[in-house]
Amino acid sequence: MRGKKQPMLAKPQQAYKSMRLFANRTLLATLSLTLASANILFVFVHPEKVDAAPVTYVASASATSGVGTSILINKPTGTVENDVLVATVAFVGSSGYTVSPPGGGGWTLIKDVSTSGYYPGKTYYKVAGSSEPASYTFTVSSSTNAGVGGIVSYRNVNTSSPIDGNSALASGSSSTHVAPATTTTASETRTVVIYNQSTVGTGLNMSWTATTPSTMSERVDTYGNFSTSYIGLGFYDISQNDAGAMATKTATSTRSSSYTAFQFALVPADPTRMLLYWDGGAAPSGWSFVSEANDKFIRGESPANYGLTGGAATHATTASVTVGPADTGSQGGVRGGTADSAATAHTHTATASIGSANNLPAYRTLRLMRFDAGIPNNIPAGAIALFDDSPGIIPPQFTRYSAQDGSFVRSASTSGSTGGSNTHTHTITWSSLAASAGEVRRTAPLFLNNSVASNAHTHNAPAATTTSTNGTSAADCEVEPVGDSCLPPYVNSILAKANEDTPTLSIGITAMFDADPGGGWVVRSDSGGSYYQKFMRGSASYDEVCGQLGIGDGTCGEAEHTHVNATTTSTNNNGGGSNALLGLGSVASPHNHVMTAAFNPANNIPEYYNVVVAEKINFIQHQYRWFVDSDLADVTDPWSSQDIPQNTAITVVPVANDAPRANRELRLRTQILVGNNDLAANGIEFKLQYKLGTDGLCTTGSWQDIGDPGSGLPWRYAASSVANGADLNAFPSRINSPTSNVMQIYVKDAGAGTNPRAVSVGQYAEYDFHIMHNGADGSSRYSFRMVEDSGILLSQYDSCPTLVAFPDTEDQLRHGNFFENGLGETGFSWSD
Repeated sequence: MRGKKQPMLAKPQQAYKSMRLFANRTLLATLSLTLASANILFVFVHPEKVDAAPVTYVASASATSGVGTSILINKPTGTVENDVLVATVAFVGSSGYTVSPPGGGGWTLIKDVSTSGYYPGKTYYKVAGSSEPASYTFTVSSSTNAGVGGIVSYRNVNTSSPIDGNSALASGSSSTHVAPATTTTASETRTVVIYNQSTVGTGLNMSWTATTPSTMSERVDTYGNFSTSYIGLGFYDISQNDAGAMATKTATSTRSSSYTAFQFALVPADPTRMLLYWDGGAAPSGWSFVSEANDKFIRGESPANYGLTGGAATHATTASVTVGPADTGSQGGVRGGTADSAATAHTHTATASIGSANNLPAYRTLRLMRFDAGIPNNIPAGAIALFDDSPGIIPPQFTRYSAQDGSFVRSASTSGSTGGSNTHTHTITWSSLAASAGEVRRTAPLFLNNSVASNAHTHNAPAATTTSTNGTSAADCEVEPVGDSCLPPYVNSILAKANEDTPTLSIGITAMFDADPGGGWVVRSDSGGSYYQKFMRGSASYDEVCGQLGIGDGTCGEAEHTHVNATTTSTNNNGGGSNALLGLGSVASPHNHVMTAAFNPANNIPEYYNVVVAEKINFIQHQYRWFVDSDLADVTDPWSSQDIPQNTAITVVPVANDAPRANRELRLRTQILVGNNDLAANGIEFKLQYKLGTDGLCTTGSWQDIGDPGSGLPWRYAASSVANGADLNAFPSRINSPTSNVMQIYVKDAGAGTNPRAVSVGQYAEYDFHIMHNGADGSSRYSFRMVEDSGILLSQYDSCPTLVAFPDTEDQLRHGNFFENGLGETGFSWSD
């Protein structure tokens, strides 16, 4: 019976033996190439959402001490602000001794492991600040014979409430140490298990070794052995995806002695959630509406001020009112006797009340929705996102949303409603003029002196008037000098609607969030950013400055506005008097006064809801190349004797290296092109994923993270003498078309650390992943891709590294004859 093995559907590790077909090397090469091009149907499920980013391990440090009252432990390498440090210390001494954390505060007790008859010790946590010391000193109240301690740093931990499922403390005397079971209430946690062991005696000159509990990663394994005392510490962890039971965890020591053991979980930080606009009915699956934003305009702000509200639906203003002098001529004299004379100078005072006006610019409503689980890969069809002028195109999966052009975005429970205005007026109600402070004189021909007429007269209040801001149209509001714009500060934003579910976060996309979304994004609404305290208005082109013909400072909108001066004229005179000497009547003649209202600035800010606006950094997986592992940070031998070129899958089984077969190690150099925004140093962490399948695409199929060393996954990171996260800067680029501009790190652990170097727009950064074949399906095609540590896909995949796994060919029985590794009889055989 002849044939070839068909790749299986994507599946977990099988618990049964499969029947396999084998051939000699020449046939295997043909078989591999045939599989690579076969048109075979695979069924994949694309996840609808990305879970909250899990807690990740950063680094650890440990120390021991002899006789004394303290122990000094270094800060784990790579610890940054908001990482959570878990420190555990223990001493050989009296149960009455007490342990204290370093001075300066910040350390919170997790568990007191001091046990009567054993030793004093404690476990603490601390949230790393912006400036941490290089080391920490823990003290004990009296001198002890020996001490041991360790500090482990973790990232993406909830800094306000990091501990969940803190178990009881187990203690006893045995070589088997069992941490009691407990439960967690949060998902995506990291279980931490800590064991301590000690004894007091003479002539103890031996080490302590704990067997790593099944599937857990060892972070600290150290001991102190000083004359008559010995103490050991074991620190392990493992991720736990779902909330619920945490089973007992067991470690085995080479020595039976006093011990303590307990476990707890580190809770991940609350996920930063993406927000987008929506103009349909019910929210898509996994999304919910932000009802607290309804009837408010959406405004960009710094992450610390997300969700804050302010502004007002209406605004009032005030004005200073002045009254001009009386006009002259016949309207300014005093009538009486036989002659007229001009009025002497006199003044009046007046006031005016000013009505409020609507503060809402012309708007159109949209619904604001958030992704409940954090940041998705998949933008759902119908969702509306923002785009700017970098790279200056709208991706083909989106259509520009022109319905919003010229309108500010206002959140509401329904979309498509319009209202507001870019112009407004205030009604001015004038008061009557108060009594004059001057006097009016007349000349009488029968007497040598002038007579004084009454100066007590009033004017009736003029009719109410209205006033508008400078300009009378919406267009005028956009070109006014500083302080005179009708519109609040805004950004002309390109809105675009997804035509379909998108497989990745599209290049050039800008979205809203409820916190800083992290290193894969650049916050544009922080202080100094283009969206800082600015509203969003739909437009056919992106513009954060406006630049209207050089008028004013070119800013889009203003926080305040003013109005042109309002004027009116008083015309009615109802005053009069008499000649004081002769008693002849004299009346002040009619005259006018001009009244002017000079307006004070008024607030221009409508009711708002703050969001964080951030633009996605475009990460593009560009070139790759396979290398033979040399157990060095640098690699020089491209895979196989055929010197396989870059961007080429391993499909021909190489004679010299006989791989990729079970237990073989591979080095994968990958290259990322950074587009549209610079990537700051220590900004983001990447990880490697794999899938079984023949399509060779990096955005479809069922993907799995490469497992940590020691895990049972088909592909896992390899154990080596090279430190995880080793800096590649001293080594040249091994991808040469194009040559990488920035060398980053060597990776053999999912928690490899962030990028040590900044990468500018247009530069290529190179990473080195050290992986191991751990029982992957033989004669099957595997693809590999880089993703952000949170699981977010890169913006684009120009290539997708692939290989065909080698089918193991141990000695097989065929017609009574053996053959092995291309020697002896060749052909096919069945193996159970």
